[in-house]
Order: sequence, then C-alpha cells, then structure tokens
Amino acid sequence: MNLSVAASTAPLAAVTVHDLLQRVRQKSPRVHAITNAVAQNFTANVLLALGAVPSMTVAEDEVAGFAASADALLVNLGTLDASRRVAIPLAVQAARAAGHPVCLDPVFVNRSPVRCAFAGKLLADGADLVRLNAPELEALFPDRDSVEKLIAGGTVFAVTGAEDKIESRGGDFRLMNG
Repeated sequence: MNLSVAASTAPLAAVTVHDLLQRVRQKSPRVHAITNAVAQNFTANVLLALGAVPSMTVAEDEVAGFAASADALLVNLGTLDASRRVAIPLAVQAARAAGHPVCLDPVFVNRSPVRCAFAGKLLADGADLVRLNAPELEALFPDRDSVEKLIAGGTVFAVTGAEDKIESRGGDFRLMNG
C-alpha cells in the first residue's frame, strides 16, 4: 500500500464541492451511525448539516432494521461496550445484505487486542470505507498485502494525520489540510 504517493493533490473547485453537497441534500440519505458516546451528538449534527438524516440506535432488537433501511452504515469503535458489541455485527450484516455501503472507523485498535480482533472480524464481512490513523493501520494490518487485497476488492482506505491519505482502486489522493 503506497499511501505516501498521491495521484492528485489539486484542490477541488468550489463549484464541484457545491454540486456534491447539493446532490447529498437532494437525496437526503439516511445514515445509520453506531458511534462512540462522546461523538454521537457531533456525528448527528454533521450529518444534518450536510443534508443527511441520522439514525443511531444500538438496541439489539431494532438495529438490523435501522441499518437495512438506511442508505449507509457508519461504525465507529470508540465506545465498544456490551450493547455495541452485539449491535454492530447485526447492523453490518443487515447493511451488507441490503447492498448498502459500510464505513468502519476502528478507533484505538492499536490500544486493545480485543478491539483489534473485533475490527478484524468486521472487515471479514466487508467494508467499503475504512477510516483510521497510522497507528491503527499498523495494528489492524501488520501484513500490508491484506490491505492491497481489500483495495483491489473495492475497499477505500482513508488514513488521517498531518496529511490525510486516501487510497482506492480508482486512485490515490492526499489532502494537505491536516
């Protein structure tokens, strides 16, 4: 995985950003977000500001229905309590079965072998986007060949840091805004 070379560093034109935002607002997608307790309110407000509709239940008896009927699923492992450990696999399975994209944010997998193993199992079910930082990437993928295989299969990797690096089958990008 070559996250140090960027295929494009040109800024997006303001009109392009505006057009993309307008498309989101016209569609008003519903995103089911299972996120950490600290970021839950922030995540909901960002989604609303973009024109999306957030839902955020982790209740075992309804999370699959919410994930299956959403347009996308965001899974953030920042709070990996007992209810989320049960809810997350149910939501991922339901979203995948419905053909909806899944974004995984494996927060602090570098700090907990249990969390790292949990994230690895989620990745086995498939993720369309993995957002992580360099230490999380190292912990989750000590063998870089597995990252290359996921990218070849269509998974997009966004590695955040001083320079954000995005790699996909379609190209590599670097965001220089920190």
